[in-house]
Amino acid sequence: MKAVWELVLHERAWHTSEALTLREKTQLKKGLHALATDAMQKPDAERRSGAGHTYRVKYIGNFRVIYWPDAFVEELRILEIERVRA
Repeated sequence: MKAVWELVLHERAWHTSEALTLREKTQLKKGLHALATDAMQKPDAERRSGAGHTYRVKYIGNFRVIYWPDAFVEELRILEIERVRA
Protein backbone atom coordinates (compact mmCIF):
# COMPACT_ATOMS: atom_id res chain seq x y z
CA MET A 1 0.00 0.00 0.00
CA LYS A 2 1.25 3.46 -0.91
CA ALA A 3 2.07 5.83 1.92
CA VAL A 4 0.17 8.63 0.20
CA TRP A 5 -2.92 8.23 -1.97
CA GLU A 6 -3.16 10.09 -5.26
CA LEU A 7 -5.13 13.35 -4.95
CA VAL A 8 -7.74 13.91 -7.66
CA LEU A 9 -9.47 17.30 -7.73
CA HIS A 10 -12.77 17.48 -9.54
CA GLU A 11 -13.20 20.58 -11.68
CA ARG A 12 -15.42 22.40 -9.19
CA ALA A 13 -12.85 21.93 -6.40
CA TRP A 14 -10.02 22.95 -8.71
CA HIS A 15 -11.75 26.21 -9.65
CA THR A 16 -12.28 27.06 -5.99
CA SER A 17 -8.65 26.32 -5.15
CA GLU A 18 -7.42 28.55 -7.99
CA ALA A 19 -9.19 31.57 -6.47
CA LEU A 20 -7.44 31.28 -3.08
CA THR A 21 -4.66 33.46 -1.75
CA LEU A 22 -1.17 32.00 -1.53
CA ARG A 23 -1.54 31.59 2.24
CA GLU A 24 -4.88 29.77 1.84
CA LYS A 25 -3.47 27.55 -0.91
CA THR A 26 -0.55 26.59 1.32
CA GLN A 27 -2.86 25.78 4.24
CA LEU A 28 -5.18 23.74 2.04
CA LYS A 29 -2.30 21.90 0.37
CA LYS A 30 -0.86 20.86 3.76
CA GLY A 31 -4.28 19.67 4.92
CA LEU A 32 -4.96 17.70 1.75
CA HIS A 33 -1.53 16.08 1.94
CA ALA A 34 -2.21 15.04 5.55
CA LEU A 35 -5.56 13.61 4.47
CA ALA A 36 -3.96 11.71 1.57
CA THR A 37 -1.40 10.25 3.98
CA ASP A 38 -4.22 8.73 6.05
CA ALA A 39 -7.13 8.63 3.59
CA MET A 40 -9.19 6.19 5.65
CA GLN A 41 -9.18 8.30 8.82
CA LYS A 42 -12.48 9.09 10.48
CA PRO A 43 -14.06 12.08 8.74
CA ASP A 44 -15.25 15.17 10.59
CA ALA A 45 -18.72 14.63 9.15
CA GLU A 46 -20.57 12.98 6.28
CA ARG A 47 -22.81 14.38 3.55
CA ARG A 48 -25.39 12.54 1.47
CA SER A 49 -25.88 13.45 -2.16
CA GLY A 50 -29.24 13.64 -3.89
CA ALA A 51 -28.43 10.31 -5.52
CA GLY A 52 -27.87 8.69 -2.11
CA HIS A 53 -24.07 8.58 -2.12
CA THR A 54 -22.32 9.23 1.17
CA TYR A 55 -19.34 11.56 0.97
CA ARG A 56 -16.87 12.44 3.69
CA VAL A 57 -16.23 15.92 5.06
CA LYS A 58 -12.94 17.25 6.42
CA TYR A 59 -12.44 20.73 7.84
CA ILE A 60 -9.09 22.26 6.90
CA GLY A 61 -8.63 25.77 8.27
CA ASN A 62 -11.44 27.91 6.88
CA PHE A 63 -12.49 25.26 4.36
CA ARG A 64 -14.85 22.31 4.24
CA VAL A 65 -13.55 19.64 1.89
CA ILE A 66 -16.05 17.14 0.47
CA TYR A 67 -14.30 13.97 -0.67
CA TRP A 68 -14.42 10.23 -1.03
CA PRO A 69 -11.55 7.77 -0.87
CA ASP A 70 -11.58 5.36 -3.81
CA ALA A 71 -9.81 2.42 -2.19
CA PHE A 72 -9.83 0.36 -5.38
CA VAL A 73 -7.34 2.69 -7.09
CA GLU A 74 -6.03 4.48 -3.97
CA GLU A 75 -7.26 7.88 -5.10
CA LEU A 76 -8.60 10.56 -2.82
CA ARG A 77 -11.27 12.30 -4.86
CA ILE A 78 -11.83 15.91 -3.81
CA LEU A 79 -15.32 16.85 -4.96
CA GLU A 80 -15.80 20.30 -3.46
CA ILE A 81 -13.91 22.87 -1.45
CA GLU A 82 -16.16 25.33 0.38
CA ARG A 83 -15.19 28.35 2.42
CA VAL A 84 -16.68 28.32 5.93
CA ARG A 85 -17.03 31.28 8.20
CA ALA A 86 -14.20 31.74 10.66
